[in-house]
Amino acid sequence: MSASKLKTRNVFIDTCIFVGENFEFDSPRFMSLIQLVESERALVLSTEITIQEIEKHIKESVAEARAAAKDFRKRARVLSNLKDPKFSVLLNRLDAARITDTLLAQFAEFRQRARVCLIPLTGVSIAAVMERYFMALPPFGGADKKHEFPDAFALAALTNWCKPLDQSVYVISTDGDMKSACSPNGPLFAIDKLEQFLDMVVRQDTRLAEFAESFLRTQLATVEKVLRGKFEDSGFVLIDEDGDVENVEVQSISIEEPLLISVEDYSANYELTATVTFLAEVFYDDMETASYDSEDKVLIPWRRIHKAVEQTAEVTAEIQLDFDIENPDDWSLSCRSFNRGSDIEVQANESEFDLR
Repeated sequence: MSASKLKTRNVFIDTCIFVGENFEFDSPRFMSLIQLVESERALVLSTEITIQEIEKHIKESVAEARAAAKDFRKRARVLSNLKDPKFSVLLNRLDAARITDTLLAQFAEFRQRARVCLIPLTGVSIAAVMERYFMALPPFGGADKKHEFPDAFALAALTNWCKPLDQSVYVISTDGDMKSACSPNGPLFAIDKLEQFLDMVVRQDTRLAEFAESFLRTQLATVEKVLRGKFEDSGFVLIDEDGDVENVEVQSISIEEPLLISVEDYSANYELTATVTFLAEVFYDDMETASYDSEDKVLIPWRRIHKAVEQTAEVTAEIQLDFDIENPDDWSLSCRSFNRGSDIEVQANESEFDLR
């Protein structure tokens, strides 16, 4: 396990990272970042336009959730016959305004705890940004990407902040256009994950990081066993047919280099990504055999497909390693979060053999 060398403790977090975290502002990654800020080992930078963009995404996500909940209530009316209160809550209407206000308040609290430093836009040259747009330079790419203007202004503000202070900034983003506007020579360095930044800072500052890394290296077989169990116990969903997934069996697991997001005297938390190859049985109706029932106005399939598929899936996991540096035999390993609670997606039409 080799870590990249830390170039700067300044970090800018793009909107897509917050969306990817599902606006979970108290996630282990964000909490680790806050701890670094509180100990003056990291500085979080942002711009007002970025804040507004994140808030816009929060509002849009709540609106989508409200629409999905409304559709669910319509389709699940039969649940209203259940007398158990724990089921009736499923049909409650969402107070979208209240939910939005709550999430916006949580975002504001996160910014306060992370001591987010807002970089002013006043020094940004509009002419320079427009020139990049007309010349199709990053972050505008090679197409007419007017939606990239917020990112362009944010990047220009960060660059303006860096130059007179002789500073540099990690720009954390999965947006290819955003990353293409950065450079290996700085002052803006692109990385994909917040975990990468946390890993570099923690390894730079903490003597326990070396011990934890060495210890984890000897326990990778245990990590794989834990992941295998978590994967097979996960929820699975067909994404190209309306059917079911059963009898999932892991064939192999390939673990990428774990990223150390926090370490204390007796524990270390790692975020890791793994590629899992697995077998699964899928069941779904063969709509090509369906006939139309004019009375009920529905298609009735006459064949049920049952087959096995072999596929790969990329999953994430947060692993906690508890240890006693004085007694290496006293340790435990647990998975605090697997695939961030999401179901594993399966494609029925990647089948190799039919099990009828």
